Amino acid sequence: MLKLLQSLIFTLSVVFVVIFILGYQTKIAHSPAGWDGALLISSTATIIIGITLLVFGLPLHLTLKHLNKVKLSYYLLAGALPGFIIVFLFKPLGHDAFATLLLQGTAFSIIGAFTAGLFWFFNRKLNG
Repeated sequence: MLKLLQSLIFTLSVVFVVIFILGYQTKIAHSPAGWDGALLISSTATIIIGITLLVFGLPLHLTLKHLNKVKLSYYLLAGALPGFIIVFLFKPLGHDAFATLLLQGTAFSIIGAFTAGLFWFFNRKLNG
């Protein structure tokens, strides 16, 4: 269980750094985000991703492990699913048109697959 916690911490650390770098290059209200904006973006995203990992990812990991489905492809697919579910059920970015929801779902799914791939990598390195 300790190795699982380490995998979660390493995964969230890398996600924070990657989103911070991406957030630093974005613009908020047509101005560069800077350090403060990047810190806000990466902190918020990491908290949301951490909650999603605990609520959805951890039980799914245990289920996949129980079913002996430990290939990267299973984790990538499982990581991509919550993005679309969250966007279409909760509409966290507003009530947008269907095409915009598809783009938002795709962006969330890419982040989810990236996070799941990182978790798979760290989990395999620590347990392998």
